[in-house]
Amino acid sequence: MRNVLFCFGLFFLLFACNSGNKKDMSNGNKEQELVALESAMIDFFQSTLEKNYGDRYAVELLIKGLRKYDYNYVLDIDKQRLKEINRKLYGDGWFASYFFDARMMNDSDLLVIPKEMTYHQYRQSDKFKQDLERKGMDSTWRVMTTSYRDSVRSAKWRPAHQRMENIGFYMLVYPKNGSSYYRNEMLKSPHQALKETVEVINKVGEGVSPYVILQYVESNRANVLSDFKSDRDVQMFLTLYFWKYLCHSANIDFRTGEDRTEVVMKEAGY
Repeated sequence: MRNVLFCFGLFFLLFACNSGNKKDMSNGNKEQELVALESAMIDFFQSTLEKNYGDRYAVELLIKGLRKYDYNYVLDIDKQRLKEINRKLYGDGWFASYFFDARMMNDSDLLVIPKEMTYHQYRQSDKFKQDLERKGMDSTWRVMTTSYRDSVRSAKWRPAHQRMENIGFYMLVYPKNGSSYYRNEMLKSPHQALKETVEVINKVGEGVSPYVILQYVESNRANVLSDFKSDRDVQMFLTLYFWKYLCHSANIDFRTGEDRTEVVMKEAGY
């Protein structure tokens, strides 16, 4: 009997150790994948800067170009290489499960107020409840609304680059599995620029305005521009922020990673 119990205990111990090793290996592989992805993203951003300005650290020149041309500014992009990186960023789920709160950045959360209703009438109407149900949302969601008139005017007059520019910088603050860029990297970074950004996110409780970050970087606050040359945390933070411009230059939807070249050409009449 003792031999049987001993063998059973030994089997259980070996099984537990083997399961733990597999879990550790799985976590280790994920960490390696993430490090490789982030390194590829940083290198691509810096290579693009070098290709366009002759300097891998020319973030300031990029900002001046965006300002001068009112964000209607297109970089010379290695689209094939960008799509390869995006296959891992979006295809492997890192974009929406680690870096950004994709739900908050998605235009599908936008509800249009019917032209015959006021804001308060719409919020109290059955139509509002039906729209929430149709989109799989409930009243606890942060719902974005716009009037019928504004939505038509926006669709008619606002160019795509402005809609892209207005995409909020929504970090994934509350990940389901407890792991995200915000929690694993931003909160732990000793760099003052990231610390101050974290403070802003904590105050507003949601995404940071892209204009605020651009002004922050442009003024070289906390040496964020200067340290782009050598600080890994700053390099990743700025790469994430400017990734939407890289995608935009290649006609790729930043929020989904989808190539929109055909759509853009059709809109342009080609």
